[in-house]
Amino acid sequence: MMKTSRLAQCGMTAVSAHTNLDKASDGVNDCLAKQLNLQKVTVGPDGMTRIGELPKEMSPTAFAKFVGEQLHTSVRIKEGTTLVKTVAVCGGAGAELVLPLLKTADA
Repeated sequence: MMKTSRLAQCGMTAVSAHTNLDKASDGVNDCLAKQLNLQKVTVGPDGMTRIGELPKEMSPTAFAKFVGEQLHTSVRIKEGTTLVKTVAVCGGAGAELVLPLLKTADA
């Protein structure tokens, strides 16, 4: 991959539309919601995040295992006892967008 400074030296501009892909209908966040089998999915107030419900409640440990299996990755959790039903998702570095949603979402 060519560095941005090299592109500029060649008179070229680079456009990275990853946020547009996260936000788009059927984009990254919709794909995350589908991969987690979320139902009744709505767009968050920020226009980026997605919020939906799991088909059934899960313990935090079971939810972490489920997410790891669905997304083929390792998942770390902070121990808790509240069952997980409502889930907010946001691809990329969107922690500042998801954290306010934890007032209404379980995870």
